[in-house]
Amino acid sequence: MKRVACLAIALAAALSLTACTRETPVENVPDLLWAESFRWESTPGTDLDSPAAQLVRATVESDEITLTLGRRYTYPGYIDAAGEHGTTRTKGPQGGIGTLTMKLVELEQEPDAIDALVCLDTTQVSTLVDGKYVLPKQSPFYVLHAYRVSARLFTQSTEQPGSASPRQNLVPRETHPLSGPSGRSARPTADVFGDWMITEFAMSAAPESRAPCLEWAEQRWGSPNPPAPTRTESEPPVIEPFYPGW
Repeated sequence: MKRVACLAIALAAALSLTACTRETPVENVPDLLWAESFRWESTPGTDLDSPAAQLVRATVESDEITLTLGRRYTYPGYIDAAGEHGTTRTKGPQGGIGTLTMKLVELEQEPDAIDALVCLDTTQVSTLVDGKYVLPKQSPFYVLHAYRVSARLFTQSTEQPGSASPRQNLVPRETHPLSGPSGRSARPTADVFGDWMITEFAMSAAPESRAPCLEWAEQRWGSPNPPAPTRTESEPPVIEPFYPGW
């Protein structure tokens, strides 16, 4: 009887362990190196602090956080607003360090619609792999990206996709000091999405999307291709202050 009882207890423990394992978030990876700042530019006349621009910025920044840390660390409201939209991740979070520079080159807003084009320059961000900070590839194909971002407003008078209960977003543990402009934060503490839902977030290879990004990058780099890194793999990229911050 004791043997049967022990087997029953062992089986119950195994089932309990299996259940706990299934419930453990895949993204619950502790102590990833994360010290990545976000700096924005825009076309003349575009206010980066307007509600529409803030929504676009929060979407793009949250997507980057998803890729480097996981969705649990994104901004308040993003998970429900974005739904299944976002960059497809082919592997688990790898962390990130450096400065991601972006430009909001197009922003069109109607009362119930927002459409934008954003360029991303990833030459100044890296991940720590086997004790080395990966150097960027020397081709705009790999380090310059164009994203189309669209959102639609859903109110109580319109049909809204299934909404979930409020989610708790975790704040990343800073492995290096991250700062924003005086009096501003590095990330929003309130939900900037409201009743807006992200309906498109996709990298675009279309010439009309890539052209303004290539023009912007060439102005930054001084040539059509990114300059050779000035650091070695033993040195992390420079972490510049956030701009404009929140």
